[in-house]
This record gives sequence, structure tokens and C-alpha cells, in this order.
Amino acid sequence: MTRNLKTLGLALIAVLALGAVVASTASAEKQNKFRTTTGAEAHLTAEADPNAKTQYFQASTANPHKFFSCNKVSLSTTVKDEATEITTSTPLSEECEAVLIPRTEPKEETKVSMFVELTTCHYFFKTNTTTGNPTGGEHANAGIKCNTAGDHIHSKVTALKLRCSTIPEQEIKHAVRYNNVEAGGIKEITLEATPHSIKVTTENSIACPTPEGKTIVHEDGLYTGKMTVKGYKDVNHTEPTSIFVE
Repeated sequence: MTRNLKTLGLALIAVLALGAVVASTASAEKQNKFRTTTGAEAHLTAEADPNAKTQYFQASTANPHKFFSCNKVSLSTTVKDEATEITTSTPLSEECEAVLIPRTEPKEETKVSMFVELTTCHYFFKTNTTTGNPTGGEHANAGIKCNTAGDHIHSKVTALKLRCSTIPEQEIKHAVRYNNVEAGGIKEITLEATPHSIKVTTENSIACPTPEGKTIVHEDGLYTGKMTVKGYKDVNHTEPTSIFVE
């Protein structure tokens, strides 16, 4: 009987300890919302930070010699006060180039024009933040949604637009960091892209070779860049209003 009570007691302690771990994990997520000054819908624009324009994408941290960058990136969407997620409506990536290294000698970097085709895909951004990103601090999840099942975002190179990589629908943990800033009495959001676990497939072709000589599926793609998110009361973006996360 005593042995049974001891066993029961140990089991109870284990259950309580597990509950504490679960509670601790759950409490690690900070609840936030997108807020507007008017408490109503705001029309948003987002453009690359003029002080850090280049948006940098690397298909795999294990393959630093296959990446692309874009000097112009912009987004637009609408958001309702107290929303916990927004989806962009017209994301654009312009003035992009890919940096490639061929498999054969001389293995010198080659820069070629690159085009980003979103097909029916859009980006989404959530508000709740967690720790866990290797850059430190609190980050929210973000990702890709497509209106047509099976669609991907494509990157294509050269004037012939040969496919270089594809990115499928996915939700990426610890993907963005939000910073509330104020300019002229109007609040804005500085959005820093921080994902380190993007799922991406790199194609193998003459224009876009992989070191392995075959198509590779990665789960460690990364993206870095900064954007400034601004809010407006009207669809023509003429009357500013505050947008922030809290």
C-alpha cells in the first residue's frame, strides 16, 4: 500500500511538473493586435527602408552562394483596428538580381537579372510574438498564402525567365519583428524580416545550377530586410493615420 501511494505521488508530481512546463510555454507567447488611431479600418503601405533598401534572400544557410536581392519592395493592404493578422493585396519586388556560382571552373560569382512571380500568392503577418529567433528579441509569425492550391512564388533569371527557385505556401515561425515609431505625431511600424526556416526548392539548370547538380528542397532559407509600414484613412493614401502594434 505504501509503495502504491509513493508511486501515485511520483506520478502526480510528474503531471504537475508537465503542467507547469506547458503553462510556461503557453505564457511565452505575447498577445498583440494591430491598432489604428481612429479605431476603424486603415489603408496600409509598406516600402523598403530608405536607409537599408536591399532585401536579401538566401535559399539555404548551407549554400551562401545562391541568393538574390531586391532594391525595391512594396506592399499594400487594409487592416481593421484590433486585427491579429493581415494579408497583403499587392506585394511587389523590383530591381532584383540573383548571384550565382557555376559548378564548373572558374567558379566566379555571376550576377543576373531576376524576376519574382507571385502567381496567386500573398504574404500574411500575425501579431502575437514569441522568442526563439536566433537574432534575439520577440518575433511574430508570417508566411505565404495562395488563392490557388499548389501555387508557389517563383524566382526566374535572365531575359528568358528561367526558373531558379520556388517557395510554397507556409507559415514561418519567428519571421518578423515589429517596432513602433513616431513621425510628426503619426505612429508607424518598422517591420524587420528575420525568418531563418523558409521552405524553398532550388532548381538545377544551366542558368541556375546547384552545387549538388540536382533540384534540392531546403527548410533553412532566410530573408532579411526592413520596411516602413504607414497607415492612411483613405484608399488613395493622402490622409495619414497611425498604425501600431500593442
